[in-house]
Amino acid sequence: MTILSCNKSTDVNLKSEKTNNKIESKFLNLDSIENTNNKKIEIAGNQINKLIISRKDSLLWITSSKYLDHRIFGYEKPNLNSKKMILISCFTADVENNPFELPLGAYYELDINHKAKFLKNEGEFIVTKFILHEKDLANVYFEKKWIEFEDE
Repeated sequence: MTILSCNKSTDVNLKSEKTNNKIESKFLNLDSIENTNNKKIEIAGNQINKLIISRKDSLLWITSSKYLDHRIFGYEKPNLNSKKMILISCFTADVENNPFELPLGAYYELDINHKAKFLKNEGEFIVTKFILHEKDLANVYFEKKWIEFEDE
């Protein structure tokens, strides 16, 4: 019986395998987060938190509630297949360290430093301007199903 081995190529192959496993693991983890949190929102049905548009200044806001969940993506264009730009979610796995690497980030809620201002309706979406630390960054589209206008 003869066994041939080459340490250098084995080391390279092991490094490559580790890198590929790390990448695969990341995507499996993201899929797991996506599936788990989508199911939670689906199960909640109509008992969910929505973004509220202020009639006074057109800013969007959301109240945190231990009884209502929220998971709202903002898109680059008024199309669910366009690039996801931002996520507003009550789930730590969605927000902590921005696991989906969204260009505008992932947040539990909108606040004084992370704002979105309603601009107009566009089909099944609304158009907002995302404002980070008082600087206008980009237009973001949210599905209307996640939006309510503030009661007067």
